[in-house]
Amino acid sequence: MVDIFDEVDEDVRRERMQQSAKKYGPIVGFFVVLVIAGVAGTTFWREYQESQAAAAGDAYLAAGALLAEDKAQEAATAFAAIPNDAGDGYAALARMREAEAHEKAGNRKAALQALHAVESLEAPDRYKELATLLALGLRSYEEDPATLLPLVEPLTAEGKPWRALANEYAAMLEWKLGKLDAAKARLEAISADTTAPIGLRTRADAALTAFPKG
Repeated sequence: MVDIFDEVDEDVRRERMQQSAKKYGPIVGFFVVLVIAGVAGTTFWREYQESQAAAAGDAYLAAGALLAEDKAQEAATAFAAIPNDAGDGYAALARMREAEAHEKAGNRKAALQALHAVESLEAPDRYKELATLLALGLRSYEEDPATLLPLVEPLTAEGKPWRALANEYAAMLEWKLGKLDAAKARLEAISADTTAPIGLRTRADAALTAFPKG
């Protein structure tokens, strides 16, 4: 999956993020989160290509091509056809891409089902935790932020693989709840965290411009 932030240089990227923050507020969208899934997927896919059968690889690439062509429903079906025993982390990644396709097709319920299915796979914890975070992002469309925030908190703990991303999402939930000081503190911490991905730090900087001055 193409990282949307690679399309522009750093100055234009920052400007767009600031404009987005001012227009919508610092709310993390599902597909912004999936940029991270794409990064994880690229890394995993390189490892997987070296050790797994070509047939499974062809199926995954074909499904991804359908999604890139905006054939979301066809892509969802193709990803769903990749079996859960296709190889631990690989199967988990297929379910997450299936969820992405369902969401693009407008079927949020099916997207959530695909993400929840990751929990039952024999997959690395980092993939399960990412699927959990993505599912919480989808649930935020309809559920109370006060319900979701405690579910995000465990993913923000030191040493968690998606800690910075989870903190970003927690900040957005706090923003919605009117806990502006807490949200600002999280975003400032992300901005200052040199170990956090540059995309997250850029979004944190942009979101901070939407906070009241003083």
